[in-house]
Amino acid sequence: TPGWTTEGQGFRDELEHFNNKDISIIGMSADSVQKQKNFCDKQNFSYPILADETKETLKAYGAWGVKKMYGREYEGIIRCSFLINVEGIVEKVYDKVKTKSHAKDILSDIGYISSYFYQETDLGSYLRRILKRIQFHECRLLLKSFHLVQILHSH
Repeated sequence: TPGWTTEGQGFRDELEHFNNKDISIIGMSADSVQKQKNFCDKQNFSYPILADETKETLKAYGAWGVKKMYGREYEGIIRCSFLINVEGIVEKVYDKVKTKSHAKDILSDIGYISSYFYQETDLGSYLRRILKRIQFHECRLLLKSFHLVQILHSH
């Protein structure tokens, strides 16, 4: 979809910033492997986009379900993204995604939290505060628009 294309381009354009923070971008959709390859080649995406044709993973992350548009109900990809740490624990869910600014919005969250961490001098104080805010250092971003890593809408 045009929304996914815009969103994916944002991650492509900001990929170096994510890499500098040790964050991997991974996309996912219900499209075939060949469709994903063609799409990535056309858009010059250098991060992986996974194909979940069975929708098992998409469903497990709540990224596939009933949607409504113009009064019509249908099943499809639910646009969202997940920040998953190196142990596989979901640290944050982005369920309200602005396609044009999503990548920069996440970088803003990460930058704020990372700089907050470095300003803290008392570890106990930091740990108490981190329970209220999520530290994104050394996490992997899985987008679910396939935003599970991005869970993509069919294109």
